[in-house]
Amino acid sequence: MSTDHREANGEARSAIDSDVGTGTERASPRVVLVDSGVPASLIDSLAGFTSVCDSDDALDRLGHGSALLTTLAWHRDLATIDLGLVKLFDGRLATTTARLSLALETLLDAPPDWVLVSAGVARRDRRLGEVVAELCKAGTQLVASSARHGEPVYPAACEGVRAVTGDAGRAPGELARASDGRYLACAWAARGGSWASGARPWQAWDVGPPLREQLAPPWLGGASFAAAHALGIWLAAGDDRGHETRGEKRLKVTG
Repeated sequence: MSTDHREANGEARSAIDSDVGTGTERASPRVVLVDSGVPASLIDSLAGFTSVCDSDDALDRLGHGSALLTTLAWHRDLATIDLGLVKLFDGRLATTTARLSLALETLLDAPPDWVLVSAGVARRDRRLGEVVAELCKAGTQLVASSARHGEPVYPAACEGVRAVTGDAGRAPGELARASDGRYLACAWAARGGSWASGARPWQAWDVGPPLREQLAPPWLGGASFAAAHALGIWLAAGDDRGHETRGEKRLKVTG
C-alpha cells in the first residue's frame, strides 16, 4: 500500500468525537476499532470516525471489521458501548508502519477506554512505540492480535499492550494466559447471535456436525478474532475502563 500524503503532515480525514473536558461522566465505555470499517447498519451510530486510508466513508468493503464487531457483539451488545472507528485499510488487508502509527496518533487528543487493533507489523518502530506509550499513559487499553507462532509483531509486542493470540480449541467465553504473557482466546469469528441468543447460526466451536446449509460461507479464524473475543470477555465482565474486574471481584484468567 502506498503511503498517503496525509501521513507526512499528520492529518487525517476526520476526527474521533469526544466528550472529554465536558465534565460529564460517560455511562458507556468508549471503544475504537482500528480496521477496515463497519457494516452499513452501524455507520450512523458511530461515536466517531477517522480515515487514514484512501476512503472517505466508514463502510466495510472487506468484511473483516464487520466480522470483528460481530464477534465482539457475541459477548456484549454494541448498543451499550460508544463505538468509534479509525479506518486503516479499504481495498485490501495491508498497511504500513507509518499508516498504523498515524491511525493511533489520531486518538491522542481524546484517548478512548479501549482500542482494538487487528493489524500488526514485523518491524519495531520508534514512532509506533511512542504513540502506544502515550495512549497507555493516558489510560487507554490497547488490545492487539499476535500470531500464535513466529516472530513478534507490533503493536502487540509493545509494552503495556494486551496481546492476544488464537486458540482453535478454546470456547469463546474462555480466556487463558500463556507462559509468554499473551492472552489465549477463541480463534473463531462469530456468526451473529450472542451468549444470550436462543436461535443463532451454527458456530465453529459448537459440538457436533453442522447442517449442510450451515457449511457456507466458510468460517473465519485467526488471532484478529481472538483479540475481539478477549475484548468482548473483558467488556462483558463490566471492565469498561480496563481494570479486569467483575463487579468487586477481579476477573479470573486461567494460566
